Amino acid sequence: SLSFNTGTAVQGAANIISTEDGSASVSDSLGNLLFYTDGHLVVNKNHQVMENGTGLKGDAFQNSVIVKRPGSKRYYYIFTVDGSEAIAGNPHDGAMYNLIDMEANGGSGKVIQKNIPLFKGNLASSCITSVLHYNLKDVWVITEIFNNDNYTYNSYLVTGNSVTLVKENIVQKSYPGNWSSNWDVVKVSPDGTKFFSSNVGISSDMFLGSFDPKTGQIVRKSPLLISLPPVYLPGIQVFT
Repeated sequence: SLSFNTGTAVQGAANIISTEDGSASVSDSLGNLLFYTDGHLVVNKNHQVMENGTGLKGDAFQNSVIVKRPGSKRYYYIFTVDGSEAIAGNPHDGAMYNLIDMEANGGSGKVIQKNIPLFKGNLASSCITSVLHYNLKDVWVITEIFNNDNYTYNSYLVTGNSVTLVKENIVQKSYPGNWSSNWDVVKVSPDGTKFFSSNVGISSDMFLGSFDPKTGQIVRKSPLLISLPPVYLPGIQVFT
């Protein structure tokens, strides 16, 4: 772990997870670590596995994202996607969420709901991201359903009461039907207006689009004409 509270990066205690794919962590308003995950384990601030914090279903480049429940001081969601198993042809777990109570166990936390499906029976891609809603209170969580013809990006709205699918965005591929992988990454700009997708398979397809933080709508604007061979592209960042 790294702390930036002093203005410089200071290494903390060694974490207990090691992963070739994604991970996520969250801190309080003072920058103190609360917990982190590799999509499988949830580890508390003491670098111990959180109670009921095993067996999550995240297996992808962007396998997890952490969202604080709007209006709450104690509850956090971990959203996961299972994309890698889809490539291998194994049983697929789709996209799920887990609920953490950070007041349990003296502030070390407990997973109180685990592996609640957002969707099953479709192939989750290897990407998930989140961004603040236009109202500056609720949160959008965006993930992709994998298929050969189009991109389908689901925009879920996280409020203080529920997690709801609000918008299903179907976006035309540059290379429909010419796809051998779902090694995808997505990102929304911090101001919530731009959407970036990088999908790398037989052909590399990257595009910049618009995102509507009021409705969750994604519109493909322009391809990014970057010539790449079939490679992994496990991370991107978008700035405004």
